[in-house]
Amino acid sequence: MEFNGESRISIDHTKEHFLGLALDLNSDKNWDQAIKIFRNRIEGRYLNVIDELINRKSLLEDGFIIMALNCLLIETLLQFRDGSDETKGGNRQRYSEFLEEEFPHIFNLKLAKKFYSDIRCGILHSAQTKGKSKLTFDKDYVVKFDKSGREGYILVDVKNFTLEIKAYYFRYLEMIEQNVGEVREKFRDKMLYICLK
Repeated sequence: MEFNGESRISIDHTKEHFLGLALDLNSDKNWDQAIKIFRNRIEGRYLNVIDELINRKSLLEDGFIIMALNCLLIETLLQFRDGSDETKGGNRQRYSEFLEEEFPHIFNLKLAKKFYSDIRCGILHSAQTKGKSKLTFDKDYVVKFDKSGREGYILVDVKNFTLEIKAYYFRYLEMIEQNVGEVREKFRDKMLYICLK
C-alpha cells in the first residue's frame, strides 16, 4: 500500500524496515522486530478493523464485512504458514486443508470445502453466501452443518468464528517467537515475497 509517497507493508512500516532486519534463521537477533512488523500488518489491516466492527454491536449490518475480512485473513495466514507468495492453483484444496489442519475441532475436509465454496467464494466472488449457507449471530456453535436439502448447507456464527481465527493468529505468533519447526523460514519467505514485489 502506498501512503504519503511511501510503499508500506504495514500501517507503520516500509519494506526497508523489514529488509533492514536481515533475519538469520540461526539467530534470534531482530526476530522480535520482525514479529512487531507482522503484528502491525495483521492487526492494522484486519483484526483492529474487525474488533471495531464487532464493538459497534451492529452485527446485522457489519457481519458480512467481518466475514469477508476473516476470509481474507485466513488466506494471508495460510500463505504465511506455507511460505507462499500467493494462493493459486489448487486454492480450494489448500484453503480447505488449512481449515481442517488448524481448526480440527471445527472442520473436517468436507465441511471445510463447503465453507470455502459457500462462504469464502460466495462472499469474495459473488458478494453473497452461496446455496442456503448463512452467516448467523449469537449462537452456541462456530460452524454448523445442516444436512437438509440435496447438498446441505452451513451456518457460521460470525463472532465465534472471529474468536477462532484470532486464537489461531496468537498461536501462530507464539510459534514464530519460539522458533517452532520451519515456521520462521516460511514466515521470512512470505515477508520477502511481500517486500520484493
